[in-house]
Amino acid sequence: MKKILIGLAAFLLTAIFLVIGAIALYTNVPAFTGWVDRAVARYVAMTEPGEEALTKLDSKPSAAASLSGETNPPPLAEGTSEEDATEEAPTEEDPSPTEPLSPDPTQVEWVPSGLSYLPPDISDLDVPRELQEKAGLTSAEEISKVVSDSEADQIESGMPLEPTGKDLSFDPMMYPYFHMLDADEQALYRQIYSHAKIRNAAFRSVLQEVTAHQVQDAFLAVYYDHPELFWVDNTFYTFYRRNGNFIELDLTFNEAGYNYASASQQWGDAADSLLAAAYDIDDPSLKEKALHDALAAADTYRRNAPMNQSAYSAVVNHETVCAGYARAFQFLLQQYGIPCYLCVGYAGEPHAWNIVCLDGKYYNVDVTWDDTEEESGVSYDWYNRSDADYATTHIRQGLSVNLPPC
Repeated sequence: MKKILIGLAAFLLTAIFLVIGAIALYTNVPAFTGWVDRAVARYVAMTEPGEEALTKLDSKPSAAASLSGETNPPPLAEGTSEEDATEEAPTEEDPSPTEPLSPDPTQVEWVPSGLSYLPPDISDLDVPRELQEKAGLTSAEEISKVVSDSEADQIESGMPLEPTGKDLSFDPMMYPYFHMLDADEQALYRQIYSHAKIRNAAFRSVLQEVTAHQVQDAFLAVYYDHPELFWVDNTFYTFYRRNGNFIELDLTFNEAGYNYASASQQWGDAADSLLAAAYDIDDPSLKEKALHDALAAADTYRRNAPMNQSAYSAVVNHETVCAGYARAFQFLLQQYGIPCYLCVGYAGEPHAWNIVCLDGKYYNVDVTWDDTEEESGVSYDWYNRSDADYATTHIRQGLSVNLPPC
């Protein structure tokens, strides 16, 4: 009996020490605090059947528009009919990879008149195994929840609305995804960008009568246009009234967001070091080459690298996947005023690369695949190539099909 009591006491003491240690970590380590908060929020959302929906805005080989977030709205609360909902997401099926989303020429100002991207048939892709493994794009993920009217009222009375960014404008040559959106989506984009920029994670929506599709596209457009928001993660939470009205959006931040003071200093120093490769170069095409080479030389592909969907992983940590390479290259060229876009799609696996504009012409660039294990450390096999050159290896998906043809 004495041994049993001693064992029980030891177990209880161990449990107490573990709890104290966890509390200390939660209190003193911001990254751990953020991880716990996100985990709890996700658990709460996922344990209320009929009141939540998880939408993965993924890149599927069979659906060219899957990354654009064409999904159903959150489920209606129990006892609420479809007629009670004021807004629903589009019900049309995702187009196939051979059916590009044609840009509206009145909105997409940078696309040459009459031209659009024509994706190859996915059956024609023939990606070498060693390149197929150098991917790593992770889908954006939305977790949505329908709340009661009383909860919605509390959100509307206590959740910040400002800043809405209503006076912000975005150069179509530098921020193309903004100009793919309709007027309501652009209003959401401005607000999401404004809150993300000041690292305010949760806010009340500037618009309520919008569809889940519109919210998803607005988030993705901000996420794709702005690699400098290196602390923004690709999971977000949305909250809807029972009648379908959108009321709240919650962003999530990565570890850099929870250690912003030190992370921003490291980001600035590391970015300056990479940008120095092109300081004394005037020709934009030579600047592009210098930055391409500098990034490839500095970085190593690593599938499980921390924060590998953020430019931070490539600029600061120098270990990343395709998303990190592409967002870092986009950021570096943007600093010199060279239009460079994140392009997402499929290359044997979900993949990210870039489209660069030089002298009014557009080119595909895949820094990930150009970062080789050879002695030189860099190749130009996937540098400044046409869509025809990429036809058997890369296929754009989602909003990226609206980027200019190369």
